[in-house]
Parts: sequence; structure tokens; C-alpha cells
Amino acid sequence: MHFYFNAFGATLQILETANTLRKLTLPFSWLYGGFMSLRNWFFDKKLTRSFKFDFPVICVGNLSTGGTGKTPHIEFIIGLLQSKYKLGVVSRGYGRKTIGFFMVNEDSQATQVGDEPLQIKQNYPQTHVAVGEQRIIAIPTLINETPDTQVVLLDDAYQHRYVQAGMYILLSDYSKMFYDDMVLPAGNLREFKSGYKRADIIIVTKCPPNLGSEEKEVIKKKINPLAHQQVFFSYLQYGQPYALTNKQTLLEGLKQKDVLFFAGIANANPINEYLTENANTFELVKLPDHANYTKTGIETIGKNFEALASQNKIMLTTQKDAVKLAQSELKETIAKWPLYVLPLEIGMNADDKQHFASHIETYIQKELSITTHTE
Repeated sequence: MHFYFNAFGATLQILETANTLRKLTLPFSWLYGGFMSLRNWFFDKKLTRSFKFDFPVICVGNLSTGGTGKTPHIEFIIGLLQSKYKLGVVSRGYGRKTIGFFMVNEDSQATQVGDEPLQIKQNYPQTHVAVGEQRIIAIPTLINETPDTQVVLLDDAYQHRYVQAGMYILLSDYSKMFYDDMVLPAGNLREFKSGYKRADIIIVTKCPPNLGSEEKEVIKKKINPLAHQQVFFSYLQYGQPYALTNKQTLLEGLKQKDVLFFAGIANANPINEYLTENANTFELVKLPDHANYTKTGIETIGKNFEALASQNKIMLTTQKDAVKLAQSELKETIAKWPLYVLPLEIGMNADDKQHFASHIETYIQKELSITTHTE
């Protein structure tokens, strides 16, 4: 009992310290939020120019600093649309060591184009993927290089207002909803909560798969969507792990395996829940989001793996991390361990999925008909 009491007291002290720090940073939050509001006002009043393209452009983004699942949702949308339209994706290529515009190929290096754009290209080879921090330049360059592109998806560009997208999809993590958050540095928001009003669609991400209708209604009331806004709920679903060296080699019997999971992820809660339910035992090595791997770092992870007292153990990582590991000088080092990749997809209930797809297609068809009529 003494141990638990001390632990509880220590937890209270940590919370009190966090609350004190938050109060101290509030003036900076209001200052930063005020600057972003002034910036948005200039765009809203057209005092700062925002360019609109004459083809469908769909922006997927968030109000927070990350961890809402933008890339899986981009892939989810690609899966819904790719049989009907030729798609292009434009991302800034976060974490790359280059600047400027690059088309992404399946054999591109993550250091050149970023891990997530490379993941998208490898998962959907028929989709044109490009990176460029200046989207207003990257979009027409993509169209010029791939003129068959009909629809452009903008990854993480909700605050990039120099481009006026035709449809805005805002993501918010179920466990960290934007309406309960504050602007940086006191919270994680990039702008005041009122920024949600620019969205056409709001998706509450990383929900429990069995989230009930009553709780959904409570969340909707807290969001307080405008008349034109649609609210959807999505959840994460993991596929069958496959070998890093061969996607056709699938992992059988995960429940009997002892797992060392390592990845650069912003939020480890979903993978914790997944491994708790699906592995015999597991150890988690959480690295910074978009982590760059070194031989020393990989060997340290390998030592942790070798220290596991089990004869039935594997290593597991994410697709985002795998694209960096599979094509680097680290490949030979990693080859001595049984490393598998855990694919991640977005799930929605059937009615929501149909309604979501219909809403997007209605917008696309409207834009394409306007373009055809103009021509």
C-alpha cells in the first residue's frame, strides 16, 4: 500500500507541475493563436491571395501537431477512388533531407522524398505521388509531369492556405479531440479551435471499433458542426504481418509469439492495445516520429531482441519504418533477425464508408463537370 500511495502522490505532483507549466505558457499560446487568426483573416478577406485550381483538390489535415492518422486516411481515400479516377498526392515530405520538388518512385529513397510519401507510392503504385514544401508550385508541377491526373490529394495542408482546396477533410484523434485542446505551446493545436469551421468533412479518428451511437452523438454535439459539415468516425485495423524481405511471406501464429516492436510513432496507445490482445508477450521500443535509423541504433534494438528469453520471438515494425529499413545500408544488419512489418488500414462502418465515398465523389463530379463545361 505504501508503494501505491507514493506512486499516486508522485503522479499528482507531475500533474500539478504540468498544469503550472501550462498556465505559464498560456500567454504565448494566445500570442501564437492570435497571429494565426490574423493570418487566417487576411486569407478570408482575400487580402492575401489564395490560388484555386480548376480541377478537384482535396486537402486532408488536422488542427493539431500530428498523430491523427493522415497518411492512413490518404490511403483510405485512394482505395475508395482509384478505380474511377487517376489520382495524385502532394506532400511536403516531412523528415526528408532534401528541399524542392520531387516525383516519388517505388525505388526512391526515404531520405529524398520522406517515409510516408514513399509508403503511399509503394502501396499504390498507380497513384502519382510528389513532394514539395510549396504546394502552390508542387501541384502544377505534378500535373505538368503527369497530365493524366484528375484529382489531387493534399497531405497535411490544412494550414497551407496559399492553395485553396475544393474540399477540406479535418482529422481529430478520438483520445485528444481538438475541442479539448489548446494552441501551442500550452496545447497541441496549430491554430484556435475555430479553425474547424473551414472543414467540409470532420473525421474522428482512432475510435474504438465498437463505438456506440450515443457516444457518437455526444462527440458530434461537442464538435458543433456547421450545417454543411459532415462528421464521420474511423478506427484503425491491422493486417497480417509480412516479412520485411518478402511481402508474400506472412506471419502465422502471432498469439504464440513474443514480440519486440519498434517504430517511430507519435502515439503508441493503439499498438499497445493491439499487441496486448494479439501477442503472447511484447516489448515496445518507441522512437521519435519519423526516426532516422543508424547502424548503432539498429544494433541496440537487436541486442534488446536477443536479450528476450524466448525461443519463439520476432521483431515487428510499421510500414512507415519499413520503407527506410528495407532499402538502406542497414538491410544486411537487419537480415539476421526475423523482422516483420505490420500493415495498417482505416476502417469505417459500412454506412459511413458509403456515405463518405459518395460525398467525396459528388464533389469530384461537380468539379470535373465544371472543368469540362468551361473547356
